[in-house]
Amino acid sequence: MRVRAPFGERTDGSGVTGNFEVTIVDTGKLIHSKRQGHGFADTAKERQLIVEQIKEAMRTV
Repeated sequence: MRVRAPFGERTDGSGVTGNFEVTIVDTGKLIHSKRQGHGFADTAKERQLIVEQIKEAMRTV
């Protein structure tokens, strides 16, 4: 299983976006997206929720 979690990926060559997304590459499932309102993931609780979703995805592969 592959997880993709770019931060501030360049989208148009003009600079860093500041968006943070976590996607399970093999299934395309979006785990977290700042752009879609999931927040900044700047607390331990928010990051733990992301980790738990990744673990769940690993169990189902």
